[in-house]
Order: sequence, then structure tokens, then C-alpha cells
Amino acid sequence: GRMASAEINKRLGKEHKSFAIQSIRKRMAMYQSEYGEHMGVHLKDLEENGSPAGPEVELTLPIKTMF
Repeated sequence: GRMASAEINKRLGKEHKSFAIQSIRKRMAMYQSEYGEHMGVHLKDLEENGSPAGPEVELTLPIKTMF
């Protein structure tokens, strides 16, 4: 999971920032400023029996209808 990876990188003295996450957040902010809608991305680290079970990604996007 992300938390375990961050801990390993911290011990090894590495500081890696995910390009994908930064890019998604930047694009969401751009769309929000352009369309004025509530948009966002939220990351949550899941655990199962005290062990990392991977991330959960929640996207908030507006729904537009043509009616």
C-alpha cells in the first residue's frame, strides 16, 4: 500500500512524488475553475486485519444531463 511504500522510501532516504496523482489533482482543479463544479479526488489506504490492503480512490464528478 501507499503507507508501506512511503515508510520504505523514508528509510531508504527517497522522496518520490507520484506524477499520476499530481496530474489528476491538477486536472481536477483546472476543470473545477473552468466549469465551477464540485470535483475532487480522495485517496484512502485500506487495511485488512491490520495489514495494508491497497488504496481506495474516490472521484467526485458532476453529472450533466441534456434534458
